[in-house]
Amino acid sequence: MTRPLVEADENWPGRLGWTGGGEHVLGEIESRIEVVDERAIAHYEDLRLESVFQPVISLAHGRAVGFEALVRAFPRQERHSIPPADVFVRAAERGESVLVDGLCRALHLVNFELQQVKDRWVFVNMTPSSILATGAPDPLFGLILDRHGVPANRVVIEILESKTYDEQMLADVVRHFRDLGCVVALDDFGAGQSNFERIWRIGPDVVKLDRSMLEEATREPRVRRIMPGLVALLHEAGCLVVMEGIESEHQALIAMEMDVDFVQGFHFGVPSPKINGQSAHADAMKRLFQKFRSRMSHQNVSVRSALDRYTRALDRGAMKLVGGVVLDVACSEVLELPGVDRCYLLDGDGVQVGRALLTDRHLARTDPRYQPFADCDGANWGRRLYFRRAVTRPGIVQISQPYLSMTDARSCITLSIGIALNGQQHVLCADLDWESWEPMSSPPTWRPPPTLGWETLEDEPD
Repeated sequence: MTRPLVEADENWPGRLGWTGGGEHVLGEIESRIEVVDERAIAHYEDLRLESVFQPVISLAHGRAVGFEALVRAFPRQERHSIPPADVFVRAAERGESVLVDGLCRALHLVNFELQQVKDRWVFVNMTPSSILATGAPDPLFGLILDRHGVPANRVVIEILESKTYDEQMLADVVRHFRDLGCVVALDDFGAGQSNFERIWRIGPDVVKLDRSMLEEATREPRVRRIMPGLVALLHEAGCLVVMEGIESEHQALIAMEMDVDFVQGFHFGVPSPKINGQSAHADAMKRLFQKFRSRMSHQNVSVRSALDRYTRALDRGAMKLVGGVVLDVACSEVLELPGVDRCYLLDGDGVQVGRALLTDRHLARTDPRYQPFADCDGANWGRRLYFRRAVTRPGIVQISQPYLSMTDARSCITLSIGIALNGQQHVLCADLDWESWEPMSSPPTWRPPPTLGWETLEDEPD
């Protein structure tokens, strides 16, 4: 059964700027949409436009909490689609960007409502050319929502991260959609010209990380270490975070390490005309979480075993130092362990006593660019949590979270133990190069948990 939403307007001018009334534009859009067997199809020039939907999965809920609506364009009477970008290029050349953008959004909302999906978001894209063409917030979308009875709070407007936007224009657009009651998402963050200043200025509700960031995290350990901090920063800014482009279980586990809120990609579902709003992903998510917990448990056990060797060596070195053995002899066992860069002694105020004892391995890869602060004699490390932990619980080896060592700009962890020398409090420390520590077989995002078998204070971050 085929039925148009509205009859075509014979007086439609054929080209669209933002000069006419919103009702007139909406009428033209709806005249191009027809419903065939409870599925909406739109027509533009010689193209047939259809909607497909890809699930957006909440890791916490283990199910789809929304669906991104995507357009598929087919030349009439053909079954093979053309790239959607080609449609928007053609529309821009004809001065019809607003028309096609509005047509796609209306098409998606009609299809979403036809499938009667309850209590889920629908993610709808807004193209940069549409924002730039109007030069003002879009009044059309509010009319589309009212006409079709779609609650604004169920709609996520995705605005592509782009350097082409005027910041004030973008802020006005975001404010307009938020005033309508929609959720606002910044799409493809991390690609091209992305910057955090835009996050502070426009305050999106959701940030979708570009798939290139996941690809880099898969290849580069340093990027993988950075990603949890990036996600934490976005959370601090009040943004929920989606990781796009997940195509394998391995990438899904990396996304879980990042602590993102939502995941999206072919691994969780390909774009489809049919929306499955049920718990189709429950079993797959359950298996994923089981594998994640198993991986973390295995890592904790293996790293605990490996680090036990280091903590015992540092404890023995501390006892030798207390017994009157000189620093370099007391620390010789620690310095021979793989991955150790340096040992050093701090006084009760956190001030380093003398130069650090450096391993040959560390000296061989010393970067001369950081020579100005290589000599740390007299440096005050009292603000470091590994120092504060050690003086709070003397005699117990403490292990820091990974952090960037300013002496060589590499990620390291510090083992520290509080001791008494000549009646004065001191702290003996050993730094391990976290980036290339040989016994470290777990992912670079691993953090020492509070259950490794030695006492740590987890109330403050490093």
